[in-house]
Amino acid sequence: MKNFLITVFLLAGSIISNAQNGTIKAKFVDKDKKTPISALPVWLNTSKFITNENGEMAVSVPYGNYILVVSADEFETFTQKIELNAVEFDAGTIEIAVKAVNQSDVAPIDEQSIASDDIDDKSNQNINGLLHSTSDPFTNAASYNLSAANFRIRGYDASHIAIYMNGLPMNDLENGRATYSEWGGLNNVTRNKVFSHGIDATHYAFGNIGGSTNIFVNAGSIRKQNNLSYAFSNRSYTHRIMYTYATGFNDKGWAYAISLSKRYAEKGYVKGTWYDAYSYFASAEKKWNDKHSTALTFFGSPYKRAMQAPATQECYDLIGSNYYNPNWGYQDGIIRNAKVRNVHQPMGLIYDKYQINDQLSLTTTLGYQFGRYGTTAINWYNANDPRPDYYRYLPSYQKIAGDTTDPYGYNYTTQYWTSSPSVYQINWDNLYQMNYLANAAGEPAHYIVEEQRKDNNQASYNSYLTYNLKENTTLSGGLNGIMGKTHYFKTVNDLLGANYWLDVDQFAERDFPSNNTMLENDLNNPGKHVKVGDIFGYNYNIHYYNHNAWILFSQKLNKIDYYVQAQGSTTSFWRYGYMKNGRFPEQSYGKGSVNSFIHYAIKTGATYKISGRHFIIANVAYLTNPPLAENAFINARTSDRIAKNLVQENIISGDASYFYRGIHSTFKITAYQTYFNNQTDIRSYYDDSYQTFVNIQMQGIDKVHQGIEIGAEIKINSDFSLIGAYNIGNYVYTSNPEATLSYDNGSKPDTIETIYQKYFYVSGFQNAGSLGIKYRNAKYWFASVNFNLFDKNYLEFAPSRRTTNAIANLGPGDPLIKTITEQQKLKGGYTLDLSLGKSWKIGNYYIALNANVNNVLNKTDLISGGYEQMRYDNENHNINKFPPKYFYAYGRTYFLMVTFRF
Repeated sequence: MKNFLITVFLLAGSIISNAQNGTIKAKFVDKDKKTPISALPVWLNTSKFITNENGEMAVSVPYGNYILVVSADEFETFTQKIELNAVEFDAGTIEIAVKAVNQSDVAPIDEQSIASDDIDDKSNQNINGLLHSTSDPFTNAASYNLSAANFRIRGYDASHIAIYMNGLPMNDLENGRATYSEWGGLNNVTRNKVFSHGIDATHYAFGNIGGSTNIFVNAGSIRKQNNLSYAFSNRSYTHRIMYTYATGFNDKGWAYAISLSKRYAEKGYVKGTWYDAYSYFASAEKKWNDKHSTALTFFGSPYKRAMQAPATQECYDLIGSNYYNPNWGYQDGIIRNAKVRNVHQPMGLIYDKYQINDQLSLTTTLGYQFGRYGTTAINWYNANDPRPDYYRYLPSYQKIAGDTTDPYGYNYTTQYWTSSPSVYQINWDNLYQMNYLANAAGEPAHYIVEEQRKDNNQASYNSYLTYNLKENTTLSGGLNGIMGKTHYFKTVNDLLGANYWLDVDQFAERDFPSNNTMLENDLNNPGKHVKVGDIFGYNYNIHYYNHNAWILFSQKLNKIDYYVQAQGSTTSFWRYGYMKNGRFPEQSYGKGSVNSFIHYAIKTGATYKISGRHFIIANVAYLTNPPLAENAFINARTSDRIAKNLVQENIISGDASYFYRGIHSTFKITAYQTYFNNQTDIRSYYDDSYQTFVNIQMQGIDKVHQGIEIGAEIKINSDFSLIGAYNIGNYVYTSNPEATLSYDNGSKPDTIETIYQKYFYVSGFQNAGSLGIKYRNAKYWFASVNFNLFDKNYLEFAPSRRTTNAIANLGPGDPLIKTITEQQKLKGGYTLDLSLGKSWKIGNYYIALNANVNNVLNKTDLISGGYEQMRYDNENHNINKFPPKYFYAYGRTYFLMVTFRF
């Protein structure tokens, strides 16, 4: 493959026209320590370059006028005007000051919400905020200032944003998303990165339509430092201590870096939540000579955290707080949370870069990741629902029972439900008492705490060649992929005083009382009594393989830069079951059918240089993607049944921008439009009418995302800057997909329904903006004020309410039809954020103090997420029996940090 790529490069080189080029050279050093800054992103107009391990940059570009810009998370922005009209322009040694405050350290992005999939939000994009480091004014503002309300850039799901670590793909193959928590708390060693916003050329992989980020974690790319910091906050964690030591390359060609952190809270912003996390990182790199280096890196971020659950507005109103959390209760006077996430997924990688000659380089990374990912929950058997917010326990149930209103029952239930935490929170003592009674009767547990696990084990690789055909022309190509498996199972975490748990399917036991086969979760171990640590319920692996081959051609000419990039891929996945389920004995045990897809992608773009400051940029892309494994299986816990007629997703995307970059101001306006066609999704829920779990597998989901992004930064004087950004979005579904409804208890055969969701809106804020003013001076003071606005927010709707069955027996024109089917629009809102920072130099030491207050006005009515419940009262056409559940953005929060640099 290597020889083939080199041959292609040479052939392409023979047809490239010459352009009059010169070389721009510069060396970048830390202003205070005078040490080289490696892996520093440097912009020349719209082109990005990275400094080498000596902090040097030497690039060949066409003659003309350039604005050199340094824009990085941990350094002050630097700009310089360059006129290249000779063979070489040497900018000399440029001193870059370290910021008094790092935006990613005090940004209003909450590590708990980033790590969270509390509501299994497939669209969660918060990870992006901590990964962006760019000179694009819109992206910087949107990534940090708008993230508190879960604003998603261009409305894209997180699966459409590609994350890499030294070129290794980090997006999960089963759900498409990368998870920040895998390297959470390692801020100082994950700052060096290359980011592409939207469609753009990427020189290490193909990327995706939502952009891509490549994080450098080899020791030689980490800034030389000896750094200790302590933070105090009222967000997810209260305390954070972090230490980082990086040597840079020594005289023998070795570089080392280590980082350790601890994050802890007995109580987070939401009551009942707590946080306990560690992080560790170690890397060593050897520079064999000026052309070849090899690095070994190992890191992990183990954490345990008690989680928040969404709730209905009725519950919030009854408690008098939009941060009611039904996941916890008192046990012996101590708060205990039923839903605790326990994760540790360490990763090791080997990175090798070899400059074969002046024109050709080879970069290779191999990685391996393993570990555990578990979440606890209460399970129950032959007992009342232990959840305090169960709909039958709430006052509203008294209003709808029998289609009549019972004022006495309503008032009594209201007073009772709000009378004590033992009622409106989990009553742990009662669960234990019920189990003690079961022990006395020789019965299995009524209640347990189980842990649902999905432990991964995977290898990944990335290898690519970069060939400089001419001074202004580059050809790159490579291979990358992931091979692995995820083990899904659950164990007994706590018997809550009981002797054992009976491993049977209680729903099948109720639906088929005379069929002993149907009720068994595992026919190979019928009637199994399980205890703490034992596996029960389900036990299977999802195996997956993905391999990609890509190629990129790019050229920079006097008036235009352009690129063409293409990729071919193959993806396979299958299920391997370790239990023979009584409902599907022939489809649950052993290896299932292999699902394989061949897919491809292509993108191209150009930048027209009106002048050295004015640019027109356009990009277009076409991609095909296989269905995600999590959307392919009807119910992987019980069988290997695959949704019928699986097809690949097609994406057509384009954007066009006008970009102005001057010494004192930057402005960019972008129009974008993306068509998603043939998407697949699956939802599961319990249906009261049929008394069984129902799986809705939807195919043919089409939607369009279109909008305008505007970003600007104006330097008023040497101290003050004005920053603004706004997005006007329109994200709508454009088809009525076909859905297959399957019923776990077999009470009905599989049925086909049309989901009438055409012209419904994609959930989340579609319009959002930020306006801020920043102050920095030569004495290392920093301050900023940002006003953030959010609007056009729609709730995630339930497909089950957009079917003919949902409005059965209602005549044409019945006002109930609109009530049942219309999508809920949520109100917008605004927040105000303040930041302040100051650093001091004392001899050879530095002290920095940073403070950040988000949502200063304490706005607690901004809904940041939520969903309609899939359950629906078909018989009475009552949408209030199972009302929507919401998450609210945090009120006023603060983050204080002191940093010592030695």
